[in-house]
Amino acid sequence: MTFSVIIKGGFKVSSASLRELLRLESDNRKIEKMKKYLSITIILLFLLIAFTINPQVKSVAINYEKETVVLGENPVQSCNSKQFSPGNRLWCLIYERERLMKEVAAIKYPKKKPIYDGVRELAVLNNIGIIARKNELPVREMQLYSQIVMDVSRQIQQYWFDLWKKQEVTTAKLSLNQIRQRIDQIDEAIVNSFVLIRGSNSITFEQIQDGLRKSLADLNGIYPSSDRQLFIDLLARVIYAVIKPIK
Repeated sequence: MTFSVIIKGGFKVSSASLRELLRLESDNRKIEKMKKYLSITIILLFLLIAFTINPQVKSVAINYEKETVVLGENPVQSCNSKQFSPGNRLWCLIYERERLMKEVAAIKYPKKKPIYDGVRELAVLNNIGIIARKNELPVREMQLYSQIVMDVSRQIQQYWFDLWKKQEVTTAKLSLNQIRQRIDQIDEAIVNSFVLIRGSNSITFEQIQDGLRKSLADLNGIYPSSDRQLFIDLLARVIYAVIKPIK
């Protein structure tokens, strides 16, 4: 049955026409809703593409992977050549830097050279400051990180000095200049890892602690006191201050 209704303005519309108008209005609402969902889908798709192609937004793996480098190899190339997350690359580089301290000790001990070299440490601090500024990292936090690492480096050397008083000295495989050049290269690569991790906004303080603890577990001389967690906590805190997520 068909009937007519009067709508606003005095126009007379049949029931069939009214049903058609309501259907069209419903279809329009559905189209608008589909457009909204399509827009959201496109935005999410672009974010996914950006996440995939931009290495600075990739998450840092929580799981630690142990990897060491043959002493004669270039540790920077070796750590970078592994299919590591930025976090695991960082642990690899820090481990290789401190492993070189046995070589430093093996050169100094027979010549009765002192472990502490103030001139060298100042040069390292100045160099790390230059690198930090160039990479827009916090300079004082970077220098504090570097100072803590050098303190531990001296403790590792002291460990070998004390051991060699009781047994035969290990012969160094590298010259002091070769070692220092390698340390400078590693330090620069560590800074690059800091930059990459800082851009990822995805690493936690606990992950840093865990990575350091596992990577340095078998390094002789790394624990100078009865508190085995002291150095790990100090180093983890200063690293987190350097690479804490950008807000």
